[in-house]
Amino acid sequence: MPLRLITMSKHHPNDPPWGADQYAVLDGDRYVGRIFRENTNAVEQWFWGLDWFVAGGKKYGNAPTLLTAMAAFRSAWDALPPDSTLEPPKPI
Repeated sequence: MPLRLITMSKHHPNDPPWGADQYAVLDGDRYVGRIFRENTNAVEQWFWGLDWFVAGGKKYGNAPTLLTAMAAFRSAWDALPPDSTLEPPKPI
């Protein structure tokens, strides 16, 4: 199934508002990561990251443009073994 980007919204009333350049990455209806624009030290870059429970650990990086961030995310996604999906801990 192709990955798709959707604009992120607030998850909780106390969350700060998400900007227009914040995206959730979905595989079907399942959240698998995010991509967002950062402005650090007057340098614009894009952060991309697979969800910890999907990737089983740290899988993230930075890219100079949204398109290169999307490509890097896709490359990391494609490198995961088919059975790598972990389940998040159950709420208490």
